[in-house]
This record gives sequence, structure tokens and C-alpha cells, in this order.
Amino acid sequence: MKLASDNNTLAENRALILYIMNKVSKPISNDALLKLVLSSYNMNYFYFQQFLLDLIENKYIISYKKEDSVLYELTVEGEKTLELAKDLIPGIVKFKVDNNFKEVLTNIENELSVTSDFIPESENNYSVKCKIVENRGSYI
Repeated sequence: MKLASDNNTLAENRALILYIMNKVSKPISNDALLKLVLSSYNMNYFYFQQFLLDLIENKYIISYKKEDSVLYELTVEGEKTLELAKDLIPGIVKFKVDNNFKEVLTNIENELSVTSDFIPESENNYSVKCKIVENRGSYI
């Protein structure tokens, strides 16, 4: 896919990102959103980032920093735009998103729930702190 070649393809990809964010219905990190998109549609990473930036510039998505991560959230304007553009997404892609969504989201949440910190104490000794957070709450 060429980024500037087909306006329908560009609109379809933006609508897909809005569709997935609407299904998540809570703030989401860039990595988690990318994993959800890639689970149902083969999209180039750089195109994904460009589409995301376009959606932010048009105020369909907002981004903000929470703790150490940047989170993205669908705006009311984004929801309205999705309602108008939902039909641009091919049925098979929507079907894949709808069928894979819960499983992929659960896997992402499980991956994010385990964290570890390696703290050097000396040249050959380290302390390791592992943490499992159940139900991260308001974002993924």
C-alpha cells in the first residue's frame, strides 16, 4: 500500500483505528493499539503512526501522558466520524476485529500486568523486583 495512492484505503485505515478504539472504550497505549490493529489487518508500522497522527491532528483522538506512558482516547468527534465512516471498513476486517478482539485484548492486558525492575547493587549483583498488577483499571 502506498501512503498517498488511494484515498479510499487511507480513509479505511483511519476508520479501522477509530473502530478498534471505540471497541476498547478506554484509554490505550500506542503498543496495545498497534497490536489490536495488527491482529486483524496487515498495516505497516509507519503508516499506522501516520494515521494515528492524522487522527490526533483532526481531533478524533486525544493523546495525553499518564505515569510513564502516552495514552490515546477516542473523542466525541471521533465517535461521530466513526458512525459516518464505519461502512468504509471491509466486512471481513470488521469480522476479524470482532472475533479476535477479546482474546487479543486479554493477552495485551496480561502482558502489561507483569513488570520487573533490575537494580544494580554492585558490578556482579542485582536486585530484581517483580510485580504483577491485576486489573490495571482505567487504561491498557
